[in-house]
Amino acid sequence: MTNLLKSYWLRTKRTPVRVLMILAPILYSLIMCLYFFSTNTLKGQEVLSFYAMLAIISTFTLSLLVPMIYDPDKTASHYANDLRIGINRRRVFFTRFVFITLICLVIILLTVSFFILFLCVTNSEFNLIQVITLTVILLMTLLPMIAIYQYLSLRFNYTGSILVGCLITLAAILLGTTNLGERVWLFLPFTWPIKLTFEVGKGAMSLRIVSLVLIGTILVTAITLWILSLWYNKWDGVTRLEE
Repeated sequence: MTNLLKSYWLRTKRTPVRVLMILAPILYSLIMCLYFFSTNTLKGQEVLSFYAMLAIISTFTLSLLVPMIYDPDKTASHYANDLRIGINRRRVFFTRFVFITLICLVIILLTVSFFILFLCVTNSEFNLIQVITLTVILLMTLLPMIAIYQYLSLRFNYTGSILVGCLITLAAILLGTTNLGERVWLFLPFTWPIKLTFEVGKGAMSLRIVSLVLIGTILVTAITLWILSLWYNKWDGVTRLEE
C-alpha cells in the first residue's frame, strides 16, 4: 500500500491538487477570521460558525477534489495504470480511498490550525476539547462520501460528481439544519457532517447519539467500500458524461 500511496502522490505533481491542499485552508481561514474580526455578530460563536461553514463547504468540495485526484490517470491512459497494474483492483480502490482521506485530513488539519492560531493571536476564548471533537466528527462523517464520490468520479467524471455534489449539499443543508430532516437524517449519511457539526457545536446532542452515528459511519463506510470495490473489480474503464 505504501508504494501505491507514493505513486498517487507523485501523480499529483503539477496538478491543482497540491495547490488546493495549501491554498484552500489559508483562504478559508483568512476569510472567516477577517469576518470574525470585523464584526461582533458571531461573538462567542466563532467555533460553531467556523465548523458549520467548513462542513457545508467540505460536503461540496469533495465532489470536485475526488475527480481532480483521478484526473491524471484518466488523462494519461484512461485509468489503464490502475486497471492493468497487476495488483488486485479492490486493493487499488481501497488504497485510493486511503489516499483521498489523507489529503482531506491534511486540508482539515491545516484549516483548523490557522483558525486556532487566529483565536490565540486575538485572545479569543475557545474550548480545545470542542475543537478536537468537531474536527474528528467532520473527518469521520465525510468518509462514506469519499467512497461514493470515487464511484461517481470514475463512472461519470467531473460532470456527474459535481452535479450530485450540488444536489447532496443542498439536501444536506435543508435536512441537516431544519426540522424537515428531524426523523430521517439518521438514515441519510450525507447529512451527518452538517447535522452533527451544528448539533454538537450548540451542545444540543447527547454523547450517546454522537457515538452511535460515528459507529454507524464506520459501518456504512466499510459496507460502501466493499460494494463499490466489487463494482470496480469488474469495471470496464468506460466513463460516462465525459466532457
